[in-house]
Amino acid sequence: MIYFELHNHQNPELFTFKIEIDERLKTIIKEPLTVKFLPISNIFYNKICSFKEGWETKIMPGGWATWNGGSCSRWNIVVMDNNNNVLFTREYNSLYDGGELDKFFSFYCKLNKNTKGIVIGAHNGEWGHWTQPVLDKDTDCLIIEGSKPQFDELTQNYKNYNNCTFINEIVTIDGGDIEWHTGGEGYTDSVVKQVNQRFLKDNEITTEIKKSVSINNLIEQYNYQDYDWLHTDIEGYDAELIMGLKYLPKFILFENEHSKFIGTYEPCINYLKNLNYEIIEYGIDTLAVKQ
Repeated sequence: MIYFELHNHQNPELFTFKIEIDERLKTIIKEPLTVKFLPISNIFYNKICSFKEGWETKIMPGGWATWNGGSCSRWNIVVMDNNNNVLFTREYNSLYDGGELDKFFSFYCKLNKNTKGIVIGAHNGEWGHWTQPVLDKDTDCLIIEGSKPQFDELTQNYKNYNNCTFINEIVTIDGGDIEWHTGGEGYTDSVVKQVNQRFLKDNEITTEIKKSVSINNLIEQYNYQDYDWLHTDIEGYDAELIMGLKYLPKFILFENEHSKFIGTYEPCINYLKNLNYEIIEYGIDTLAVKQ
């Protein structure tokens, strides 16, 4: 008698929530029910989200409410009475509620047991299409993050997940010394300065000479030559790194926005097509699946 919908007909990567309370409940419910949308970004590493976060509304039987969650479908929905007794809880499930890429990732890892993959550019692990299969322990993975502050958060967030191997390294094709550009809150830390410059002023960017490791050597070191999937979010270096891989997986999911900006995207797509990958674009992300 509580109905829930999650959809966006115009853009499947944007999410509109609708909840409706059956009018027949007015015979037993005389006061408005409280509906709370709670973010789940912190729940997986044993932090409890405050009811002050998210969004809430009150609905009488026969009423309904909609809410635009933007590009995020990762919310738990709780319906409570005036005494804060929980009447109904709907927990996020990536196979039902996720975006198309979330669903693909989760379904693939549930369908193909004992998969293993590589995440490059994990930030602190609070988001990414790869997160739900890892949290569900449907896959093993190497999780690589080059920035130390984000890496420290990442390892704390996933400290209870023994299916993860954490690597705090900057990866390039050949390894060696590189220029590492950082600034702001760390979302655009990259070997590609043009990406930082899209969002930050020059005086907000710090450039240092750092050691990098070869991605191919790293794959061999951890005996991951037969890995199944790759997820990259490395701020403009994605396409170049993919074209330098000695070992290619069954599918690759990478951010395309910055690679398009710097001109490396189309060569990468042609390269993958020549290797018999099917290419599917979803907004700022690209999925490449080996045929």
